[in-house]
Amino acid sequence: MSVIFPLSNYFIGVKDIVSDDYLSSRKKIEQLEKEYPTLGLHVSVEAVIVAHEHNHPLIFTPGGFLKIGEDEVEGLKRILNDLLAPVNETIEWEIGEVISHWWRPHFTMDMYPYPLPHIKQQKELKKVFLVGLPEKCTFSVPKAFKVAAVPMIDVYENRANFGAIISSIPHVLSRFQFVFA
Repeated sequence: MSVIFPLSNYFIGVKDIVSDDYLSSRKKIEQLEKEYPTLGLHVSVEAVIVAHEHNHPLIFTPGGFLKIGEDEVEGLKRILNDLLAPVNETIEWEIGEVISHWWRPHFTMDMYPYPLPHIKQQKELKKVFLVGLPEKCTFSVPKAFKVAAVPMIDVYENRANFGAIISSIPHVLSRFQFVFA
């Protein structure tokens, strides 16, 4: 069982620091295409963070690329702290299990939940982790970023607005028994 805390337990502030590591999706693909001949398969990680409002689950999904040779869990913690922790602080993230794998066969937005068999060299592997939140904490988001906790009902089977990965999250999370605190 996983305990989900109310969204009202979390305060979201703003920080001035902005890293070039967290680019728009299109810029990430351009970067991936540029670096692929030298670095090969890129591994990225994404967190599925769940809170609730009036017992309706809300999700948000921050993530990014790992550094070469970086441990997946430590890399995800680094990325989450870079994106969400107040300046000069860290948040103790509860990194859970990998809930899905997604493969990018080409330098396009398309990703699949399995490696396409006719593609010899995949371009990216994205691992999606369930991440628990502390009961209360303060987040601090770079000015240029927008954080939105989206109701899971809005994401459910809504590939047109959220894409394949995010719209699959309600299905993947259905195997967990959540307790609303």
